[in-house]
Amino acid sequence: LERQIAEIQMEKSRMFIRVQNFPEQQGEDLKMKMAELLAQFAGKSDKELYSEIVSAHRVSSAYVMRKSLPRETFVRFSSLTTRNDIMRKAGETQLIYKGTEIQIRREIPYLVRKKRAKYKKITVILLKKSIRFRYLMPEGLTFVYKGQSIKITTEEQMQLFLTEQRDDLETTSKDEEGESRTEVSTNRTTILQKLRPRDKDPVKKKGL
Repeated sequence: LERQIAEIQMEKSRMFIRVQNFPEQQGEDLKMKMAELLAQFAGKSDKELYSEIVSAHRVSSAYVMRKSLPRETFVRFSSLTTRNDIMRKAGETQLIYKGTEIQIRREIPYLVRKKRAKYKKITVILLKKSIRFRYLMPEGLTFVYKGQSIKITTEEQMQLFLTEQRDDLETTSKDEEGESRTEVSTNRTTILQKLRPRDKDPVKKKGL
């Protein structure tokens, strides 16, 4: 049942995108603003894209309020192709609006996000090692590691994998830490050199 609910929610969310950091204006026609903003990404005119936007509304969150950012805009499309075209373009091209970078995200239902959050410990490591992974439904993920296909669907499996591969993962962490320490040491030396007083008249000092 839980899997079915998650799949239904994901299916509904496929028609949505989330637009982050778009400036708010009092009395704004948000549907028109989104059509103007996203038309180029969709390869359509403002009028054409406007007709394919079912709705556009603002949604607040604790993060937005804490960071004093504009509320997110949820945009629903009537065409999945158009929505996918926009998401694909957003992954290739930076979107700037009046000097502000606009972020375009997929809409992931809360239930799914909550389940995926349990695997953050491993996804952070995979991202650092540039290993591509794919989330599973209703939870878990799959990826290729050392030539083998790995499938993790429980927190226990995740912990087992991290334990078994601890030496390899720790080696990576130590290498990164060593590079970080070298960089800090270099920066510290540079700062000390800048702070060290220089002889204004070395010839005179040598005579003393």
